[in-house]
Amino acid sequence: MKQRVGIYIIGLLSSPVKSFFSTSRQAFTSTIMANDMDRQTAKTAKLWDRFADGYSKQPIKDEEAYQKKLKVTQSYFKPTDSVLEFGCGTGGTSIIHSPYVQKILATDISPKMIEIARKKASDAGVTNVEFKQVSINNLQLPEQSQNVVLGMSILHLLDNKEEAMRKVHSWLKPGG
Repeated sequence: MKQRVGIYIIGLLSSPVKSFFSTSRQAFTSTIMANDMDRQTAKTAKLWDRFADGYSKQPIKDEEAYQKKLKVTQSYFKPTDSVLEFGCGTGGTSIIHSPYVQKILATDISPKMIEIARKKASDAGVTNVEFKQVSINNLQLPEQSQNVVLGMSILHLLDNKEEAMRKVHSWLKPGG
């Protein structure tokens, strides 16, 4: 649970001073909450780092459904598309999609997952996928810069799904 920390001033203050302290309290509280989020993100990354090797070797539970999901997704791609995949894990899906698009930025919170993904891409000779370790909370992209944004089997793991969807929407190009 996130804790809110704030500064509370008791007493009568003139408006400019009151406004200053109110604004300062809001900025201070936002900073503390961001730091708490960063600590939680680091804990989550360490957890996924521990699972990364086993996760990468685990067979897909429902191969038929996975293949269908890949085909349906690929039917929307164009060769000129710029794609973001957040929560890419060990990169398997991005690597499979890479021949169908111009480029993919694939991100994950776990440095170990990204390390495995980079090795897989290198072993497969894939050059149009960039793997980056970053959470969706900290990912900075220009607005309307992506034709497609994918988050495969990740939404249920996000603390703030609504904020993630707002970010995703802002990154999509019109018609994306």
